[in-house]
Amino acid sequence: MKKITAIFVFALLLFGCAKDIPKTDPSTDPKFTEVNKWIYDYMEENYLWNEGIPALKLNGLLEYDQFLNSMLLGVAEQNNVNKDDGVWENNARKYFYSYISKKPVASRADKSDYQSHNFGITSLVYTEGDAPGYYVAFVKSVEPNSSADKMGIKRGSVISKIDGVAYTVAQKHNYFEKLSYILSSLSGDVTIEFGDPIISTTGKIIDITNEETVVLKSAIYTTTPIWKDKVLEHDSGTKIAYLNYNAFQYAFDGDLISIFNKWKQQQITELVFDLRYNGGGHVVSSIVLGTLVAGNSYRGQVFSRSTYNKARTLAGGLETDYLVGIAGGAAGNYQPIADALGSSLSGIKTVYVLTTRGTASSSENLINGLRGLGITVRLIGDYTNGKNVGMEPSTKTFDGSSYEFMPITFYTENALGFLDYSGGFAPDIAMSDNAYLPFDFGDPQDAFLSVALKWITTGVKPVLVRSSASSDFGVLNAPESKATGMIQVNMTQNEY
Repeated sequence: MKKITAIFVFALLLFGCAKDIPKTDPSTDPKFTEVNKWIYDYMEENYLWNEGIPALKLNGLLEYDQFLNSMLLGVAEQNNVNKDDGVWENNARKYFYSYISKKPVASRADKSDYQSHNFGITSLVYTEGDAPGYYVAFVKSVEPNSSADKMGIKRGSVISKIDGVAYTVAQKHNYFEKLSYILSSLSGDVTIEFGDPIISTTGKIIDITNEETVVLKSAIYTTTPIWKDKVLEHDSGTKIAYLNYNAFQYAFDGDLISIFNKWKQQQITELVFDLRYNGGGHVVSSIVLGTLVAGNSYRGQVFSRSTYNKARTLAGGLETDYLVGIAGGAAGNYQPIADALGSSLSGIKTVYVLTTRGTASSSENLINGLRGLGITVRLIGDYTNGKNVGMEPSTKTFDGSSYEFMPITFYTENALGFLDYSGGFAPDIAMSDNAYLPFDFGDPQDAFLSVALKWITTGVKPVLVRSSASSDFGVLNAPESKATGMIQVNMTQNEY
């Protein structure tokens, strides 16, 4: 009780007189469910902005997710101290990063645990096709190993018919229903006619070639965050490595190390990371990737540092520093960080990163960490998400259901102490991901990649010429799952 009392006194100094604010103590209150008592206790100790929590007026009988939301909103009412917990649009919070969910108990160390159930097409843009008045859809992203991938559909494929129907602009509502079905269905099948677009010099689709008709079936498949790795060689002999990486998942860190080892043998001198759709993941994986870039010259230097709430910091005993090439410190005994040194591309001084607003968390930690070491990171695309905070998840079972709780518990900063990027990192060259016809990942015709290649091979920052088709596209994405973000890993305690 001493700890609660101390925090409560601080809250009184901050928010007013004790007699006006009843103290919340769920430990003996019958109006709190067991799940909500657990949520409260974890938040009161670990939430990054926990000082005012004991003063909250709470209804402990709310559903677990509503209860958490009431706590988060209650803290936000205290001068919005937790403004960095969440995504903002037009000066309003879109959602909190902190969240809780019910889910089956499962290991996170096996690749078989990373599964999806759908057709595999996760993002589309649509426009009028070569026949005026008729819609066509361009595939923006396809999950490897999915039904769509196995049928030969790739980023840049153009869908002209769905279930034998070519939709007119007048059938917009029915067309959107069909596209939404393709993006989100967990069962059934759909017949798609697709091919490769023929594009005019003005950026318009004028015809479709290599057309095929296939039947896609919604199915369960094992996903991978590594969507494409490729080496592009310029006439000058410059070898440019391209990596399309869509989540920081430590089960695949060995695959990253193998890719870089291959690149090391090929004497790669330039790097392009495509993180347009990478919303984050395990922080140790960002240290592995950072080590693969930085190499032995930076061994032992701080890549990133975590900072916690005042009470936890004063109590001491927290490991805060993640070090280049060291399987220790805040990373515990995570050996792949040390293993990465042997495959690192030492000597890389500049990294090119393709970004969107979906580039978040551990992706931003990678950018920030490399810059903290003095490595130049050039961004091409949109502002990044701005998630400069992370989570230490806790899992517990109540009445046969497993709850995974992920409140924000720390800030992350680089070796220079920089953490003020909640508005996102600004691009060096601003481009909209939806303003250009998509080409396959790693294709030099891809608008973002072509800009990076020009910058690399000429040494001069390109002047952007916007696509004439930039205003013609509508966008549809698969149902958005809230970003789990930069998840702290302490392998010695089986956290992730």
